[in-house]
Amino acid sequence: MMKNSWLKILILRPILTILTFLIGILSINVGVYQPDFTESTSVNFADQGMSKSKASAWNLLLRFEGKDLSTVSREAMRDLENAVFEITNGAGGFGEMRRIAKISNEHGQRYYVLIGEEPLVMIPGAPRLCFLLFDLNGKQVASEMFDAGWRIDLKNENVRSSDEIGREIIEVLCEPVINGRPIEKQTYALVGTSIVLIRLENKTGELVRNNYSAPNLRIGPDVKFLSPTDWKSSLTSIDPADVLASLTWLSGVHLNPKKLPFDYGQIQYEHMDDVSLNEQLESNGEVRRTIEALSSSENKWVREAAKLDLNHVKEYPE
Repeated sequence: MMKNSWLKILILRPILTILTFLIGILSINVGVYQPDFTESTSVNFADQGMSKSKASAWNLLLRFEGKDLSTVSREAMRDLENAVFEITNGAGGFGEMRRIAKISNEHGQRYYVLIGEEPLVMIPGAPRLCFLLFDLNGKQVASEMFDAGWRIDLKNENVRSSDEIGREIIEVLCEPVINGRPIEKQTYALVGTSIVLIRLENKTGELVRNNYSAPNLRIGPDVKFLSPTDWKSSLTSIDPADVLASLTWLSGVHLNPKKLPFDYGQIQYEHMDDVSLNEQLESNGEVRRTIEALSSSENKWVREAAKLDLNHVKEYPE
C-alpha cells in the first residue's frame, strides 16, 4: 500500500508542476495583452478634453517615441495597437506600426507622426505607407495612406533633421524586387498638415523621376490639382520642401496628351486634368525661367531637382 502511494506521488508531481507553469505563462500573457488605459500621468486629460483612457493610451504611445517599432515584442505591439485603436476612436486599416516621432512643418508647428506600412505581399504589387498626424496633446490632425512603389520592398522608416529643408524629414529605405525601378530611398516632408514627397534616390544617391502616368506606378500621395498660378507660387516659395514637392511632380513621367495609350479610358491612367496641366507648365516661359534659376540654387536638393526637370525637357522636346 505504501509503495503504491509513493508511486502515485512520483507520477502526479511532474504533472502538477507542468500545469502550474502553463497557468503562470497564460496569466502573464493575458496581463500584457490588455494594458490599463484608466490612469494618466503625462497628459492632463481635464485640460485637454481627453478621457482618462485616451490620455493613458497616448502616454503609452509616447513611451515608444523614436524607437524602431518593428523590433518590439509581440505583447508590446498588441499594447500599441490597442492604444492607437483607443486614440483614433476605433479607426482601423493602419498597417504595421514602424515609428512615432516629432516632426515640424514650414511654420515651425510641431506634431507627432506615427508611421506604418502595409508590406509588399505579392508580385506584381506595391507596399503602402501609412501616416497618422497628431498634435502634441494627442489629438489626431490628419492621416495619409498611399502606394510606396510598384515592385518595391520597404526596409526601414526613420525621421531625422535635414539641413536641406531646415527641419525634419521622413526617410524611407527600400529596394526593387523582380523588375522594380531602381529606387532605394524615398524622402517626405510635412507641409501644412500634409505629407509630401520631395525626393527619390537610387542606391548611389542620384535622383530618380517619379512616374505619374498610372496610379499603380506613382510613389507618394496624390498631388492636389493646382492651377498654373499656384504652381508658380510653389516654385518661388521660401519653403524648400514646397519647392521640392513641386519640382518632383514637374520632373516626373507624365502622359503625352497628343499621344495617349490606345487603352486610355479603359484602364486607369493619369487623370487628363493632370496631363493637360503638365503640358501647360512645360510650355510656360515664366515657369521655365523659374526652374532655370532654381538650377543654380545654393540648396543642393533644389538644384538637383531643377536640373532633373530641365534635362527631362531637353530629352522630350515639345
